[in-house]
Amino acid sequence: MRRYCVLGKVREDIYWNTFLTDPSMEAVRIIDDYITDKLVDASGFQSVLKLLSANVGYMEQKYYLKYEYPGEMPRIVLLREKQAASYLSRELPVQMLHRSIRDSWVWEYKTCVVNFVVRNNTVETIKEHDKGYYFDIVYDWNKNGGVWNCKFGHKEDNLPEKVISFIMHQNTDISDSNSVWRESIQDNGLKVICKTIYKEDLTITDFTKRVEKVKSWFESLWETIGNNCEIFRLHQKDE
Repeated sequence: MRRYCVLGKVREDIYWNTFLTDPSMEAVRIIDDYITDKLVDASGFQSVLKLLSANVGYMEQKYYLKYEYPGEMPRIVLLREKQAASYLSRELPVQMLHRSIRDSWVWEYKTCVVNFVVRNNTVETIKEHDKGYYFDIVYDWNKNGGVWNCKFGHKEDNLPEKVISFIMHQNTDISDSNSVWRESIQDNGLKVICKTIYKEDLTITDFTKRVEKVKSWFESLWETIGNNCEIFRLHQKDE
């Protein structure tokens, strides 16, 4: 992967540095190039400009990583600072999914998380990251097509068999994933269930379309849980 600057083209960081430090009219020319699409280059910068601009708030120093070769799945990783680190970077699809799912948050760089409880016959998301039920939606990029996986569990207890059975019987597949929920025991001894929800098709390189498939999958399952929330009222601490 190569590092790029939002206010630049190819690997020319000078655009951003100049904009920050040069008091002359050069900064005006940079902005003019930016908004009039003069920064188009062979690396496909312009094709991701809108996606980057929607998430520029996360990129405090305006840098990102990009991998893009013909016939392979493109990849963009947003950097909070100039250097990459698992806790200071985010896969673009994960960031996009996080922004589209209310009250979600991002763990490290590739996992979108939603925590929730059931109170008064209503499913409610919560800000506490160590309580209640949770969905971990994980994106593993691969040049031949990334894979989205989901883990569902409870932060404080084993998933009851009634809940496991209910989730496992929901018909919420994406495309032809042909994947089933699997039970697993975590290092802390708690039982969870896991499932591959989407294997990306190389013919769909558009980030928005890929993320929309995962978002629709989650929304369908979330609505089903909301309509059957009594099944999840199994922990008095959640009520």
